[in-house]
Amino acid sequence: MNILVVTHQEIYPVNSGGAMTSFSYIDELRKFHNVSIIIFEPFIPKEPYLSALKEKWNDVIIHTISEQVKGNKIKPFLKRALKYVGILNPIQADLSQSILFRYDYLPQYQIEAFTKIINNTTFDVIEVNYAGIFSLVHGIPEKTLKVAVNHEPKFRRTQTFVDNKLVDNTWGSYLKNYQEVIENALLQQYDATICLNEYDQQLIANKITKPVYTSPVSASWDDIATIKPENKPIETVFFLGGADHYPNYDAMVWYKESIGQHVFEQYNIKLQVIGNWATDKRESLKCDYIVFRGFVDDLNEVAENSLMLVPVRLGGGIRTKIQWAMSKGVPVISTFFGYEGIPAIHQESIIEANTPEIFIQSVGEVIANNDLRNNLRNNANLLIRKYFSPATVVASREQIYQELLRIKNS
Repeated sequence: MNILVVTHQEIYPVNSGGAMTSFSYIDELRKFHNVSIIIFEPFIPKEPYLSALKEKWNDVIIHTISEQVKGNKIKPFLKRALKYVGILNPIQADLSQSILFRYDYLPQYQIEAFTKIINNTTFDVIEVNYAGIFSLVHGIPEKTLKVAVNHEPKFRRTQTFVDNKLVDNTWGSYLKNYQEVIENALLQQYDATICLNEYDQQLIANKITKPVYTSPVSASWDDIATIKPENKPIETVFFLGGADHYPNYDAMVWYKESIGQHVFEQYNIKLQVIGNWATDKRESLKCDYIVFRGFVDDLNEVAENSLMLVPVRLGGGIRTKIQWAMSKGVPVISTFFGYEGIPAIHQESIIEANTPEIFIQSVGEVIANNDLRNNLRNNANLLIRKYFSPATVVASREQIYQELLRIKNS
């Protein structure tokens, strides 16, 4: 098949959950099909990463769509960001942008460039990833199979903000309902929607008449490690994720205020945060028991003799950071919400901790119990091999696309 993947997320370098899923999927898909991708700004890889990606994927046609800016012209998305920052402090502005998701129409230059690309090539499938560009459906020819991949329903993220009392209940409920209507109206225009977990799938399937599927993503962009029993102590406890995704920032706020000091005092452990974090976010979380390491070129170095913590309370979709850790033999302690969509079992393939007290206690148990660590590592790795390998993900998508093409062409 000729498949066009349109993304509004990072792909390369592989330094975030979104990049992990995008990269692993396309890397596997290109083995079997003719793949083209469109990357919109501001997610176009900077050099030397863009050249490295083109060299690595020399059989993939990579289109980048960015505005040619002259002089001091400010791009529209920057204007919106500056407007928020002008009236709020940077962290409040980030919270506002995270919840005030408007499903804006796309600028003229993006639509013109997108239309030119799809008019010059016949595609069997056009797959549009992420809610921010779902409005592209209005520019796709009717004869082409068009599929929306909803990595995270934005209205559900807003509901989690309400549930955790981060926004006023009345205002938050209004926003959630407003966003749900718009998002589902856009998805109704596609031939089908793909969600990453069954909970999100049910939320949308109950509101639209077009087919809604569940299909996983993979965070294992290279070979899944072979897990062997070890008898080595935990040397690193870490969190993986950048501050540009607000649920990551909220997770670290919760850790700092409710968990981190107790872990530090009881076990003499500092949490290492891997990923890009702006100065204002780092300063707001500054303390003796959180260390910001920034971007790490090779995540494999983090995986050895380590423990991952996922104190995530907000968002939706699926936690690719957990998939990656499990594929590398890293034991994971997470909230139930944090590993939603991953069929892990408490005390067997993951440790579930939903309160600060249980989080603190669980860290101690995993550090002290080598047999528990080895069981978690082995069982989680088997789970990833069964459900979330790149080959499994692509096979799932292929089955969906073949079924939809038969229906559309009948």
